[in-house]
Amino acid sequence: MNYYRWGLLLLACTAVLPAVAETSEHERVGVPPKVSHEWETRVGFVFLPRGPSGWDASLAPEVSYEYARTWDLALSVPYHWTAQPVSRIEARWGDPSLGLHWNGSGEPRWRSGVLVSGPPLWEVRPDTWSFSWDCSASLARDPALLGISTSVSLPLSFYALPLPRWSWALGLSFQEVVNDSMVWGLALTPRAEVGKRVEWSYSIDWTVGWFEVPHNLSTGVSSGTGAPWSWTASGGRTW
Repeated sequence: MNYYRWGLLLLACTAVLPAVAETSEHERVGVPPKVSHEWETRVGFVFLPRGPSGWDASLAPEVSYEYARTWDLALSVPYHWTAQPVSRIEARWGDPSLGLHWNGSGEPRWRSGVLVSGPPLWEVRPDTWSFSWDCSASLARDPALLGISTSVSLPLSFYALPLPRWSWALGLSFQEVVNDSMVWGLALTPRAEVGKRVEWSYSIDWTVGWFEVPHNLSTGVSSGTGAPWSWTASGGRTW
């Protein structure tokens, strides 16, 4: 189970919450519409303890570009650390990922897209590329935001026989805007790993976020199958 990916995905969802309450200029009477271009840089961190003396950690810088508040393109390059019980720390690059998403408007607010990840260019590891599709919808009921999402991930060599393992996830979330700069939320995510047999798992996530345009920060704690708890943190700036 790739807890790094799920943890960073949760942080990404939390980071876009402030945009739900924003009003674009063309929605105001007498102001003609104009195309917006927005860049954002973010850094996400995930810490996962393993036993009494071992732990895993991941740091993932990300750069994203949003066009007209509708399309966004994001590139992320993670770096992992693993601490063994014998006090040895191993470090390695993770799989860079490139995602393209469409963001809808109105109520409910839809978001859907694809993400491709693979080994760094300087490494040759066959059959490590993966493809993911995700779709989500959120409904704002001031001061709460209700959300539902689903995603499917599979290797790019899905045409091979026998069929490789693939995964499916369903997310249910509740978030509340406390004030002009703070939000908190809960999320339940059951997952299925499908191969010769189906293996079920789940995670429960609690997050708190602070946003003060153009900056935003978020942190949270997650618990679930195979991971008693993990800690996530993320920060970014919009340009």
